Amino acid sequence: MQEKNEMQYVLTRIIEADKKARADIDAAVAASEEAEQSIDRRVEQLRAEYMQNAMAEVEAIRQAETRSADEKWAAIEKCHAEIASRLEAQLREKGDEWADQIVSRVIGG
Repeated sequence: MQEKNEMQYVLTRIIEADKKARADIDAAVAASEEAEQSIDRRVEQLRAEYMQNAMAEVEAIRQAETRSADEKWAAIEKCHAEIASRLEAQLREKGDEWADQIVSRVIGG
């Protein structure tokens, strides 16, 4: 009878150890899945932060390039206005003379 009790005790201990092992495995699997989800969330968070920073940098570059282009355009317009002003001044000063020379060359030939 004592042998049967010992056998029963051993079987009970084996079953309890198996249950504990299964519970430990389930807990480890759950922890692993949670860790994987946490990593996925962190990767997504880092990607979003990277994209946000990249977009901010692109916008800053766009604004700087727009400012630079506007400044260059203003300088070109100023240069053209100065040239046009000089040409108009020359035309006012020598226009009659030039017209006379053209007519003389065409007619006098």
